[in-house]
Amino acid sequence: MTAVGTPGFKTVTNIRKSPNGNLLFVGSRQVQGWAFMLDGQGTLLWDLLHGDDSGKNWFYDAAFTQGGIMFAGYTNVTDGSQEKGWVVKASPSGTVNGELQFGAGGHYRIQALEFAHPDELIMTGARIFQNMNRFDSWLFNTDATGKAWD
Repeated sequence: MTAVGTPGFKTVTNIRKSPNGNLLFVGSRQVQGWAFMLDGQGTLLWDLLHGDDSGKNWFYDAAFTQGGIMFAGYTNVTDGSQEKGWVVKASPSGTVNGELQFGAGGHYRIQALEFAHPDELIMTGARIFQNMNRFDSWLFNTDATGKAWD
């Protein structure tokens, strides 16, 4: 068994195989989005924590792009502390180089993403209405940089 990260609340929600055969583990640790990469022998290549301690920042899924990785989940470090879909862009070595938020007027979470084409990313997740136990699914497309299509 391999233990990764310091002790605490750690959750892995998805595993993706990288183009070169390494394994990318995606999830959250405490209140930060968390991801780490292991090679085929189980050696830790890198460990990424992203988001501050002022709220929730969780990753649910990831997709490999031509030049890096896109992580998706949600953050509530927003105006009014409402959850917004959250996409974080990183280099192949796990260095964050940008982030975007999606959704307004409700609580949004991105739970899965995949490239339909090299220049079209499809994301889906759950939306909660009026802080109640009413959910629906939402789906939207972006270009390869994560910019939402109009």
